[in-house]
Amino acid sequence: MDAALLEQWVSTPDLGVDPRWPRSASRLSHELGVQSMFSCRMTLDAAPNKTLGGLNLYATTPHAFTTQDQMLAILLSSLGAVVVDASRQQEQLRAAIASRQVIGEAIGILRAQTNVSSEQAFEMLSRASQRTNVKLRDLAQQIADGSRTGGEPHLDGPDRH
Repeated sequence: MDAALLEQWVSTPDLGVDPRWPRSASRLSHELGVQSMFSCRMTLDAAPNKTLGGLNLYATTPHAFTTQDQMLAILLSSLGAVVVDASRQQEQLRAAIASRQVIGEAIGILRAQTNVSSEQAFEMLSRASQRTNVKLRDLAQQIADGSRTGGEPHLDGPDRH
């Protein structure tokens, strides 16, 4: 946790004599046989204060990690941060595309049922979202689902401003 939240990396060459984490060091040593650790923060250069995770290496011998091992771990944690960030961005993009698609579908349904323009249908959807305190995408999904089952959208009602 210290590496992920406070430092870029933390080395614990010998858990038996390291005073920083007496309870966890004792458990790691006695229950799992861990004698040394090296932990790195996973972060991006563009956002150095935003931790994406951590890479933790454990060994069953004291002083197991050489300087070269530590440099490799830091490199791997940097690569891991890039992979984690790319995965998150891809998921956000997929969600945005799905939201855009379902909102477009709901706008089309509203246009067909009420004979309004796309802008007016979107405005109706936005006002209903605010009034009902339901996310725009979720409301659009309800409209799309309702049209498949023959249900009517219920967007009318007094505005609450």
